[in-house]
Amino acid sequence: MEAYDKLVRSRATPKESFSSVIKRSEVKSISGRAGSFLIATAKLPTLDDSYFKRWDSFVDRKQKNPWQD
Repeated sequence: MEAYDKLVRSRATPKESFSSVIKRSEVKSISGRAGSFLIATAKLPTLDDSYFKRWDSFVDRKQKNPWQD
């Protein structure tokens, strides 16, 4: 109900739709949310193709289960 009350209070006119209220809203801070996670992970190194090739060769060498189709 708290989110609903915030939407009602944020309307410019009584007939303004909630989607319009959301579209004109501003996000003031992303710290402590998914945004901070994205910022932190953007600094991490990415995996190159050699990693995937090594993984594929490992999977190919793994013994197959004779009891599965």
